[in-house]
Amino acid sequence: MTETRERTAGDRARTPLLELVTRESLDLDYQDVARRRGGAGGAGGAGGAGGPTPHRGAAVAVAVFGLLVAVAAVQNSRNADVDEASRKALIDRVETRKESVSSLQDRIIALREQNDTLSERLVSLSSTAQNLERTRLELALGTGFVAAEGSGLRVTVDDQPRGDPDGLVRATDLRVLVNGLWEAGAEAIAINGRRLTALSAIVNSDIAIQVNKGPLSPPYVVAAVGGQNLDADFVETQSGLTFLALADQFGFVVERDSVPSLLVPAAPPSMQQLRYAERPSAAGPDDEEGTTP
Repeated sequence: MTETRERTAGDRARTPLLELVTRESLDLDYQDVARRRGGAGGAGGAGGAGGPTPHRGAAVAVAVFGLLVAVAAVQNSRNADVDEASRKALIDRVETRKESVSSLQDRIIALREQNDTLSERLVSLSSTAQNLERTRLELALGTGFVAAEGSGLRVTVDDQPRGDPDGLVRATDLRVLVNGLWEAGAEAIAINGRRLTALSAIVNSDIAIQVNKGPLSPPYVVAAVGGQNLDADFVETQSGLTFLALADQFGFVVERDSVPSLLVPAAPPSMQQLRYAERPSAAGPDDEEGTTP
């Protein structure tokens, strides 16, 4: 019997509310009618006085049933309205999120394009910066603003040992030597440790030679940074051949040594002065005066 009750309770729990109310109301009406009929037969027809009672009970049951049906209908209608409102709100949220995702995707595309453009610009600017740095170093080496180090050639020149006045090394001889080294591809040159720049002058002062306004004494050591082949390139230049011919003619003592590592110092601060020149006007002074009204 316990199993029957549990089964009945489970079926009742799974039965829809409207069907359950209808079925139980009808069952109660049938039970009430059957009970009253049984009572009337046992009393020998005494149910004539209570005849209207079943009808009143049925009317009450029908009224209750109708009320329950109305309540169930109202509840279903409310639930339907709530479900419809929830569905519409959910659809609106989905549409809003779709628009937001589309906007974010457009922004991602724009940012990627901007990133590509900036990357290309960065590569271009990096290449330009490298070229400018290379140019700066070349100008710094050529103007003597920085020290130079590398393989090159060391030329030591001294006067004729016999003391003949014609055997003295002169400023013109050193200029020919230096020009030959420049022609051979030297990047930096120094004489007795004094760096040569575009402002340097090699001149005679009485019997002494001056470089950068300072006197030198023999022997004259000319150091040139320009690679391992600088000596071979030097003897192939016109100035190099001229200097070697002068050395043979006047008896100079000349020693040439290819050195794997040479250090040529920077020019003194007095020689590190930036200067500029302005291109003259295409029209000369006379032409400018001629245009005056």
